[in-house]
Amino acid sequence: MAAHVFSIILTYYAILKLENMKQLKKLLFVGLIFLGGIFTSCSEESQSVSYKSPGEKTELNFTGKRATSLDPWMVGINVKGYGFDDTIATELYIGSIDSSTIIVDWANDNEASVTLKQRDSDDKKMKLQISENGVSLK
Repeated sequence: MAAHVFSIILTYYAILKLENMKQLKKLLFVGLIFLGGIFTSCSEESQSVSYKSPGEKTELNFTGKRATSLDPWMVGINVKGYGFDDTIATELYIGSIDSSTIIVDWANDNEASVTLKQRDSDDKKMKLQISENGVSLK
């Protein structure tokens, strides 16, 4: 990225046929400010949402991270309950991590249907089952 910005500056230099170093220094200074702005605006974004079963025996936590708003979310789905604490990861193309895009419909403390609403309407649907014997998320 920095090499690309530097090549743009050199191209402008060649096009404008700058006559003195003062103009080149100004152009480099503006380029460095621009480059600094790009690096500070590319901070990682994270969001999360949690759900508890009706009897509060099971908890689902969805935590997502992405580098920019154009990237997909890398989402960790953490299931806690009955002595288990398991996490799986998936990639989602959604606008945000919240209750409008991640829907959990609890049947009881041991079962839930999970719908992950993506931008392209290709929703991911999973069935959670948890008991003393184990955790299943299909």
